[in-house]
Amino acid sequence: MPETTPRLGLKKPLGNETVSREAHNANLDSIDQNSATQAEFDAHRTAPVLDHSDGSVTDEKIGNRTISDVSAPTGNTAAPSTLLGWLAYMIRSITGGSSWRELPGMTISAIKSVLDTATNLASGNTLVKRDGGGRFKAAAPVSGDDVARKAEVDAVRTDGGKPFILEVRTSDPSNPELGRIWIRSDL
Repeated sequence: MPETTPRLGLKKPLGNETVSREAHNANLDSIDQNSATQAEFDAHRTAPVLDHSDGSVTDEKIGNRTISDVSAPTGNTAAPSTLLGWLAYMIRSITGGSSWRELPGMTISAIKSVLDTATNLASGNTLVKRDGGGRFKAAAPVSGDDVARKAEVDAVRTDGGKPFILEVRTSDPSNPELGRIWIRSDL
């Protein structure tokens, strides 16, 4: 009794057996039934979409791909490497990093937390949020570069000893006086 090949079941006659035409033809028929024609092979090789529902297309068979984050998306359909590159570009754009792999300075959750604590009250270490009238509160200024509130501006304007003066100059005054505003005409 001949042995058979594991994949196609072709008959392999033993050394003491005579090969018959019938056995030989059976082997050829088996090869013919289990092989693709050149046309079938070409159609599979050039098909725009390959159907491998058996899960035979794996990451190992596809191989590694390099993702580039330099191209902005131009559509919704592309090759997988291009789609991944577009996603990487968007991630890089959102995070502001130099690469899509760079971690952002703050997570979206942390940003939301900061925004949720914004207030129109004079609170330290919070973002300013205007009220319905477009206003917000500020603490009284302490340093010369602090924001002036309406109360401080009104005090300067109503102090008769310090009149409001607006002048056009070509240089900054060496000792600016409270209540004086100048506009440089040479800049």
